[in-house]
Amino acid sequence: VSTQSTWAKKKDIKTAYKKMALKWHPDKCKEDTKTCESMMSKVSQAYDTLSDEEKREVYDATLGSFSSLSSAAIKLTNENYDELVLESQEFWIIQVYTEYYKACRTFAPIWEEAIIQFGDFIKFGRVHGSHVR
Repeated sequence: VSTQSTWAKKKDIKTAYKKMALKWHPDKCKEDTKTCESMMSKVSQAYDTLSDEEKREVYDATLGSFSSLSSAAIKLTNENYDELVLESQEFWIIQVYTEYYKACRTFAPIWEEAIIQFGDFIKFGRVHGSHVR
């Protein structure tokens, strides 16, 4: 399932999942039980990620990594940016980030510390680099 490319449709993902689930299901697998259970767990995790739009977005944005840069900052999108930022009377600091860019990973702890120290005075928002238009 995890070999599906970023353009795979939900139907393609589901078909690949069913094929892999049949191959690795412990009741049908020809390998030893431990291997079958391990592979079935990986197949299920891949399907869970790729079939969920939000998880799939992170997976695609991180080039297949499951580790996202979590944050206490407000997630800003095209849908909420105007209302939250532009129509607000508050001061904002906005970070544009991507998980696969090393500088963003290095900066993440500093960003979170700033939120803790100054979050009562300034709003902190984040925009994922793949969503910037």
